[in-house]
Amino acid sequence: VETKLAKVGKPAVEAEAEAVDGAEAAAERARIVASLPRLAAPFLAVDWRDAAAVAAAVSVRVEVPADAAAVSGAAAAAVGAGGGAAISAANPFWAPVVVAKELTAPSAVKRTLYVEFDLSGSGLSYEPGAAFGVRCRNDTAEVDALLDRLGLLDAEGKARAPLSPDAAPTPPLAAPTTVAEGVARAAQAIAAAAVLRERARAKPLTPAAAAAGAFALADRAMTASAFVAAGNTRKVAVPAHLLDPVVRWEAEVEVGRRSRFEQPLTPRLAFTWRCDVRTPLKKAALRVLSEYASDPSDRDLLHRLCAKATAAWYDEVVRGQWLSLLEVLALCPSCHPPLARVLELLPPLQPRFLSAATSARTSGGAAARVGVAFSVHAWETPAPHACARRGLMTNWLADSLVATPRADEEEVGEKAASVAGAAGDAAATATATATAGLPSRFAKLVLGSREGERFAEPRAGNVGGAPGAALLVPIFARPESALSSAFRLPADLRCPIIMIGPGTGVAPFVGFLQERRAQLSALLLGGGGDGDGDGDGSPAAAAAADIGASWLFFGNRHRSRDFLFGPQLRRFEAEGVLDELHLCFSRDEYTGADAPARYVHELMRAQGARLAKLLLAHERDADGPAAHVFVCGDAANMVQDVNKALVDILVTHGGHGSSAEAESLLQKWGACGRYVRDVW
Repeated sequence: VETKLAKVGKPAVEAEAEAVDGAEAAAERARIVASLPRLAAPFLAVDWRDAAAVAAAVSVRVEVPADAAAVSGAAAAAVGAGGGAAISAANPFWAPVVVAKELTAPSAVKRTLYVEFDLSGSGLSYEPGAAFGVRCRNDTAEVDALLDRLGLLDAEGKARAPLSPDAAPTPPLAAPTTVAEGVARAAQAIAAAAVLRERARAKPLTPAAAAAGAFALADRAMTASAFVAAGNTRKVAVPAHLLDPVVRWEAEVEVGRRSRFEQPLTPRLAFTWRCDVRTPLKKAALRVLSEYASDPSDRDLLHRLCAKATAAWYDEVVRGQWLSLLEVLALCPSCHPPLARVLELLPPLQPRFLSAATSARTSGGAAARVGVAFSVHAWETPAPHACARRGLMTNWLADSLVATPRADEEEVGEKAASVAGAAGDAAATATATATAGLPSRFAKLVLGSREGERFAEPRAGNVGGAPGAALLVPIFARPESALSSAFRLPADLRCPIIMIGPGTGVAPFVGFLQERRAQLSALLLGGGGDGDGDGDGSPAAAAAADIGASWLFFGNRHRSRDFLFGPQLRRFEAEGVLDELHLCFSRDEYTGADAPARYVHELMRAQGARLAKLLLAHERDADGPAAHVFVCGDAANMVQDVNKALVDILVTHGGHGSSAEAESLLQKWGACGRYVRDVW
């Protein structure tokens, strides 16, 4: 960028930014960042084959302090948000990852990570139960392979000269004979693209070559003419998700700064950040691609895939195997669609949402951090093709981070169990004094709070893949809706809470319990009394006696490998923050007739009578606190099984005469926020 700018002269705004210096000028720096033009579609006025015009259109690099503590008020928001605009999906906050930790053992079937983002300077706030969207990027090698397939890269992965009309066409490849062969050919192209990219890094373009315009077409700003389909005069509307320039941040830890780049959209950036290049193509898209297949057999294949008479075959081959655009093109080597039609056909790359696994009260105050948990998604498509697939966002983060290994389960279990019990005789005396008159279930909670312990994940020293590096991830808070706003802890501490979250569905409930712990600590040590224990009549004791029960139902595959947040949950249980922790592990081997439940809905049925009593207490006493049920996890199976278990419990133990009557009661609870499900 700097080389190109030197050829056309530095814009005045860059000169103004460079003139600003010193910590006292932080607000002025933020004003300059905010003043950068965001041009609705800067590439529409630039010829993407004109090197000088491209250089002139590339926006300015502006450096601002990375440390939000050095910038106050509105200036901090402007620095973090990129110009002071509100944080949203279109304008995410580039948050550094400050914690990365393995939640599962290396031998686990599915790898699960815990990650914390630093929200300092973003202006974002959240409550337990909130969710954050991640604007993930497509795989770099996959993007390079697609660009090469579309004729936008040369054999060296750098620059492709414009093809002459008289140039001899490249001999077409023979079409694959099976879907698996086509997928394998696409995988080979991706692997080759990765090698070429490394080779290009080792031998970058010289300044003279860059000045001469030796940029790959993939890296030239797009023009309005790029959206005119080749071979006809029909004007194709510019897809809405391609209108804004790309804004990105890069960390420069050595100098303590972050650099903000705003640049016009290029084909490479479009395929990297804006277009979903992996999603299975719809039938309409396959029909369009058939127009650009020169081989009759390729054209016939695409026609058969999108025909009504062969809908089952489309479901098996395209949707069932999750075929991407690159793989479809590998199956049809004579198909050469123009860039404009490809951009028109590909849907926007959607953000991925993750539930907050922390409470702002325990993340440094003022929502300084937010933690999330996710499983690294990988699967195999159905036979006979059996293609290996990887989730986009989860693998991007997992591949980019160096996570702290999970500590040995027995070791962390012993540490969690001894948090409040290894302080010696003096501590025991202090405990007896501090907890006099309080329910015994809160004794360890009071002691832990008085010792000033902060419940948090251990800090990882290297989370960016290189010493001192910090991975920046574009995130934003999910907009509130009727459903998301209901997935919150009840304000009344007297209300019992029943939480059902197998697998990573437990994540928001860890945030719930952190919040509940902070609320109880404030009540028992502060707001509800002086916390010194004046006997059975103290305000704190009276308030503690009315605190509602909290139950958690959690399940996973193996106790020794997949007990997510196990030490934290055990500590919550020991402190009385969590009254009952019900566990099941579906793949563990059990012997004997008394084998425990394997799934959460079986756990619920085993506690049916007590669960019904807790749920229906408010129905029998309208003045009493109402229990709230929260479910988080897989919508395909688990949610239906849990709902059926609740219906059966209400019928069997709650006195409701029929399943329809019990289902009606659950719907009533759902309408008033007492039965809330956050599922995917």
